[in-house]
Amino acid sequence: MDEITSKISEIIKRANAGDTKALLEIDELTGAPAGTYASIVENFDATKVAAQMGSVECMEILGQSYYTGLYGVDKDPQQAVFWLEKASASSATATWFLGQIQANHFEDYALADKLMRRAIEMGLNNIPQEEIDIALSINSMLMKIKAQFDI
Repeated sequence: MDEITSKISEIIKRANAGDTKALLEIDELTGAPAGTYASIVENFDATKVAAQMGSVECMEILGQSYYTGLYGVDKDPQQAVFWLEKASASSATATWFLGQIQANHFEDYALADKLMRRAIEMGLNNIPQEEIDIALSINSMLMKIKAQFDI
């Protein structure tokens, strides 16, 4: 077993034991972006444990995975909301994504608008401004249509 494989095995053991930083260490060691397919698929149980222990990054991964079905996870919008709500206390990205779920899945455009604007106030900086503007405009139109037709 080469040195990198040995280190990854050690980190996986720590992740499975609940070490919240271990998942991100795997990505760092392999040069992959945080939250890559390999580290999540191989360690999804550890991702859950890390999220339960307070890792905001892992809460975001779980929330997005449960909503989109990424990494082979069964889609579960309620679980997605659960994890993203926990992460949204300190994460603009989680707050933004939670707003998207409220609009696209639950059709609660008022709550979606509130969450998306809160994400912007929190310093959302990883989504292009054009995408933000479009999402807010569409959501605003949908709120008006829903109100006008009482749907």
